Amino acid sequence: MDYLSRDEYDRLSIASKDLVRAAGGAERAREITAYKQLTQIQRCTTIDGQDRRFFPIKAIAELEADVVESGCLPPVTKCLADMAGFDLVRRGTCKGDGCALTSLSELMKVFAEASSTVADAYADAKLTSEEQAACIERLEALLDQTARTLAILRGEKVSANAREVA
Repeated sequence: MDYLSRDEYDRLSIASKDLVRAAGGAERAREITAYKQLTQIQRCTTIDGQDRRFFPIKAIAELEADVVESGCLPPVTKCLADMAGFDLVRRGTCKGDGCALTSLSELMKVFAEASSTVADAYADAKLTSEEQAACIERLEALLDQTARTLAILRGEKVSANAREVA
């Protein structure tokens, strides 16, 4: 079994130090993890010496959840991904119909429905009030879906249930 090299352990220690910094410092990290003593945090961010320790996974998860909530990448997870030969990338807003491909597919469907409604309404060169209302409804749905799809492609948060940008 291959164990981590000294360099890889150092990288993890540096990532832990970056994590504490990104969480707002040692005192804030202590509050997040509910550690009783500040020295417990300091030991987990020491790079040199015999006293080097690593955060338990629970503490990493708590600290990284806080860091990710503030918009940053989780440094320890990123380091582990790098060491394993992977890139850590933020998943697009992809829950339910928030996925970009699903939203693009829905946009094409709404576009086809709007086109069909408008074509049918003007087929006899007369536009009744019912046809006009149907056209307006379909075109508004198309505009809503277009705005939604653009927001998703830009990486903005979009409500999974409602047809609006969150």
